[in-house]
Amino acid sequence: MSIIEAQSLQKSYGGTKALAGVDFTLEAGSVHALLGENGAGKSTLVKILSGAIKADAGVLRFDGSARTFNGTQQAKESGIAWVAQELSLFPDLDILANLFPNTGPNKSIFMDRKTREELARPVMDSLNLNHSTKKIVGELTLAERQLVEISRALIQKPKVLILDEPTSALERGNSDRLIEILHVMRDSGVGVIFVSHILQEVLDLCDTVTVLRDGHNAITGESLKNHNVESIVDAMVGDRRVKISKRRAAIRTSDISTGKLEFESVSTDKSLKGVTIEVCPGEIVGITGLVGSGHEDILQVAVGRKSISQGKVTMPDGNHQPKNLIESAHRGIAYVSGDRKKFGLMLDKSLTENIAEVRDFALLKDGWIMKSRRMKANAQNFVEKLSIRTPSVSLAAGSLSGGNQQKVVFAKWLNSSPSVLLLDDPTRGVDVGAKSEMHKIIEELTLSQIPVLMNSTDLEELASICDRVYVFKNGAVKEQVAGEDLNVSKLLMAMN
Repeated sequence: MSIIEAQSLQKSYGGTKALAGVDFTLEAGSVHALLGENGAGKSTLVKILSGAIKADAGVLRFDGSARTFNGTQQAKESGIAWVAQELSLFPDLDILANLFPNTGPNKSIFMDRKTREELARPVMDSLNLNHSTKKIVGELTLAERQLVEISRALIQKPKVLILDEPTSALERGNSDRLIEILHVMRDSGVGVIFVSHILQEVLDLCDTVTVLRDGHNAITGESLKNHNVESIVDAMVGDRRVKISKRRAAIRTSDISTGKLEFESVSTDKSLKGVTIEVCPGEIVGITGLVGSGHEDILQVAVGRKSISQGKVTMPDGNHQPKNLIESAHRGIAYVSGDRKKFGLMLDKSLTENIAEVRDFALLKDGWIMKSRRMKANAQNFVEKLSIRTPSVSLAAGSLSGGNQQKVVFAKWLNSSPSVLLLDDPTRGVDVGAKSEMHKIIEELTLSQIPVLMNSTDLEELASICDRVYVFKNGAVKEQVAGEDLNVSKLLMAMN
């Protein structure tokens, strides 16, 4: 029996069609995989099903009746629980307050603390969340916070459970336990929508699969018995193969002895295990893997935010990795993060101040006396060079669009004349036009013979701009992909 039926759903954002007539059916008592690359339309579909947004067109039926949910609370009251990838917890409140966010911090006319404890404890125990409910959520690890979010959904005893990358932050034991619970829920008639990039996990757990590609159905509700990792990857990617318009000449790494960024048998306490990689001057090298594979920590080691327990890191200046971000900047190590609010910009400061931040304020490259006119002229030069759309360099960085903000992050590091460029998901959240312009900036930088190391969640980006890509699994390099093999399909296969 179908509990959710969606027909010809459409949703546009400006001129971009996120969904272009998508069909989706969820049967009660089944686990249905919803798959696709980043930007394929998965998140948009999930948001429509959970009441977070409304479709522009199409029909949504829940329990046989046509429905339009006016917000997630109405969907929740109807029996739809959604665990989003971006956690929505209150870090300053305790676990119990987060599990029952609508009942007040201590008690309400509906439910006192003791009653909530009695409801919460069995669910927490089933997920091995072994903490007092008085524990402050901000003190928990990411994996434990994810378990709190999942517990909150399970307490609802939903008819439909939507899980968006639920095991991405979980350790293996907790991940296995969650999968066991999903089997029990399926057997009791709950319909589960399971979004994941871990394709083998999908094949082991799910009954049916829907794959989206560019806002359309590539596979619609087919049995997973008829599929394997390769057929799913083919559906996700289609006939598209990313090719570079003009690939730079291959660099003979054996002829280069200086100016490299090198990791030799590097291990950390938890995430990395004997990693050996190198990036030569003038190369763009990518790193990728499923969430938690260890690749995320490579750049953190390189800028001194994470220490190593074994092995050796050699920076282009011939010395070991820096001890912190300040030393990193002084040694010409540029770190461009996609999280521009946390690591990139002073949003309330002008473009002039942001672009001068590293060169003039941190490194004092032009002396102690900083001249406003010179800094403004320098900022204007970068605005023109990087096509930053702004009426004035005196404008606050926070007033710009996401893509233009990210260009300002690039500008402040280019202004410091770096010796190595580390890119951590640098084009996250920017539009296609801005992304293309940033790629040009990165490629032009390699002409100055600096090594570029790039982590990205966008496989198409890695395939289109990198000379080589290291694929990580379980903290180690599983495979190196280069040359004609460097395409989205090959990367997906290597990751899974």
